[in-house]
Amino acid sequence: GNYSYFIQKRNEMAQADAGGANVLDAESDPSAGIVDLPSTRKSFKTREEKRLEAQERNRLSRITRDLKNELAALEDRIARMETRKAENETTLCAPDIHREPHKIKLLNQEMANLARELEPLYAAWDRMTAEMEPLVPTTKSPP
Repeated sequence: GNYSYFIQKRNEMAQADAGGANVLDAESDPSAGIVDLPSTRKSFKTREEKRLEAQERNRLSRITRDLKNELAALEDRIARMETRKAENETTLCAPDIHREPHKIKLLNQEMANLARELEPLYAAWDRMTAEMEPLVPTTKSPP
């Protein structure tokens, strides 16, 4: 590509859009791009359309950014609670723990509380990821 190639392709695109009406063939007339410029402008977006698209992109970006921040905080809280639960399970599996029944009872109570607190967090995580799914573009996998 050079400029005449650009003009030719632009005219071909305009011809495809307009169904071939009032479009000169660039190969037969090198000045076709200059003569036919107004008819090709229809396929280009106006400033207002671009502005509206940019506003929509910004709105979606704000929403996804807020959701991502909330999701990251939620995931961090879930991870800390799961870590604490795993530590309790490890402690309960220790061979010497059977000598301290009071500690066993406290660890089991804490694990039950953690499990009870984790349930709504998992539900919130599912809800937030479902909200975010349509907002984040996905890449199509090859067939």
